[in-house]
Amino acid sequence: MRFSVKLVSLAIAASLLPFSLIPASAQEEIVTETVTCTSNNRQRVECPVDGRILGVRQTQAFAGGFCIQGFSWGYDQNNIWVDIGCSGKFDVDTARVVVTEQPVVTGTFVQTIDCRSQGSKRKKCEVDGRIQDVEPIGSFTSIPCRYGTSWGYKKRHLWVDRGCEARFNVTYIQRPNPPEPTPETIATPQTQPSTPPQAGLASASAAAIIAQGACTGLYPSLAKGGYVFSVPRQCSKGAPDCKSICENLHKTVDSRRFRRTLRKSQKSCFNSIHVYDKAPSVNLAAAGTQTYVYNSCGGGCGPNYCCCSAE
Repeated sequence: MRFSVKLVSLAIAASLLPFSLIPASAQEEIVTETVTCTSNNRQRVECPVDGRILGVRQTQAFAGGFCIQGFSWGYDQNNIWVDIGCSGKFDVDTARVVVTEQPVVTGTFVQTIDCRSQGSKRKKCEVDGRIQDVEPIGSFTSIPCRYGTSWGYKKRHLWVDRGCEARFNVTYIQRPNPPEPTPETIATPQTQPSTPPQAGLASASAAAIIAQGACTGLYPSLAKGGYVFSVPRQCSKGAPDCKSICENLHKTVDSRRFRRTLRKSQKSCFNSIHVYDKAPSVNLAAAGTQTYVYNSCGGGCGPNYCCCSAE
C-alpha cells in the first residue's frame, strides 16, 4: 500500500457524558492509501479501510472487470465495495484521529462488526467487552446465515461458520480502562451506518435479486395469495432437492414470530430456476444475463434457486 500523510491539529472539548471521559486534545491524520479490491466469482466484496473515508478514485481496473461507480463499485464511511466482477486499485483519502492519552470508558455500547467465515472454517470475531445481545443486519453473500448453525456468540466474541459472511450490531458492556500515555486511535462505538450496503436488498447479490424477481413472477396463485421465497441451493448431486428445501423453510428463519407463521402455513415448492453467472450485455440486441426455468422441483446439478411458497 502507498501512503501520504498530513497532520491537522484538532481541539476537542470535554463533554460530560454518563459513561465516558473524552480526552482534551487530539491530532487528525489525513492519509491517502492505495487499496486493491476484487469481486471474486462476481460476488459482492467489501474491503475495509482504516479510518473515515473522505473520497475514493479508481486508478486501475483489472482485465475482465465491469467497473461503474454506483453500480459495480462504491464506498461508505469505512469500506470500499465491489460487485459483479469489478476488480481494481483505488486511491482512498481517509481521516484518522490519534489522541495523546487513552480515554477511560465504561457503560453499554452498540458496535457494528463485520464477521466473515473463511470457507468452511469457523471464524471468531472478538469484542472489546462482555456481549449482551447480537442482531444480524445484513449478509454479504447469498449463503444464508442461521443462528446456532452458522453463526452465534459467546461472552466476548462472535463466531461464523459454513460460509456465513454478515454484519452484526453488537450490544456490549465495557469496563473502565486505566489511562495510558501511549497514542491510540479513537474507536467510537457506532450504530448501523447511514449508508447501507449491509441491509435488505442493498446487501444482496445481483443473482439473488434476479432469482427473487423470477420466483415472484412465476408464483401461480392469484386468488389466495401467500409469501414467495427464492432460496439459494448448492448445484450438486448430493444437495437436498427443492421440494425438501421448501418443506423445511420455517427452520431457516431468524425471527421467532415469522417462524411461527411459516410453521402454520402450507409450504411447498412451485418451481425452480438456475441463474447463470453472466454479466449484463453492454451492446444493444446482444444476449447477456440468462435464467433457466425448470418447471419442476428436482435436485442434482440443475437449480441453484428454489421457488418456495407459504400460504
